[in-house]
Amino acid sequence: MLGSSAVASPAHQDRKPQTGGFAPAPLDAVAFYKLRHYAAKSPLAQLGENHITRGEPKQLKDLLAGNDLSQLVLRAREAGELDARVRTLLPEELAAHVTGAVLHEHTVVILADSAAWATRIRFHAPELVARLAPRYDGVVTRVHVKVRPAR
Repeated sequence: MLGSSAVASPAHQDRKPQTGGFAPAPLDAVAFYKLRHYAAKSPLAQLGENHITRGEPKQLKDLLAGNDLSQLVLRAREAGELDARVRTLLPEELAAHVTGAVLHEHTVVILADSAAWATRIRFHAPELVARLAPRYDGVVTRVHVKVRPAR
């Protein structure tokens, strides 16, 4: 233990405080210039300070009509329809414990809120395949039940 009369050795006086290795190195003049130069050429910088509000506001339906978002919306709608269809094919007691359903390749993946309910839903898998296959042009060949608790 160091007392009040202890003096730090000269070797300790030259040591810089440790930052844990995560502090960025200081920029020299050349690096600072390059950073400013490339930042000025970025697409956001060219739009100006108020790039979000420039131009006319767009309606949400127009934004969702774009290719990327429209595919996402379509897949979400299909998953919702499949989820509703699976719930209607199951007895009410079991349907209440389904947290979601999605078609992945040739398999309908059903999510249940507990392992006990997932086991009971698995007993209905052959019937679900038989009833879902005609609706999806024979694409559905199996049902897989996973446990995912409701949020």
